[in-house]
Amino acid sequence: MLLPQLIGSLANVVILGTAVYAISRQPSIATGLMVFGGFARLVCGLFFAVGVFFFDNDYERYAMVGVPFQILAYLGAVAFMVGFFMFAYRLFSVRAAA
Repeated sequence: MLLPQLIGSLANVVILGTAVYAISRQPSIATGLMVFGGFARLVCGLFFAVGVFFFDNDYERYAMVGVPFQILAYLGAVAFMVGFFMFAYRLFSVRAAA
């Protein structure tokens, strides 16, 4: 049952690639947050997909090691959201004619 988790990681690769493209075109704090968030989600997604296999089905140890990854995944999602909305606001805001 590894395929569904890896499909989710593929989506994270696409999101990270798009964020890297955005930071190469318009470097800013917003795109930096998007890259950090995408990278954090990718690393955590890969850990959640294949990490249990490295612990030989010792779920208690996996859960103990997984807590920092859960925190990182949450912070990555929040950072990506904040960066995305900052980027979208700057991209679509109408400049007032002076």
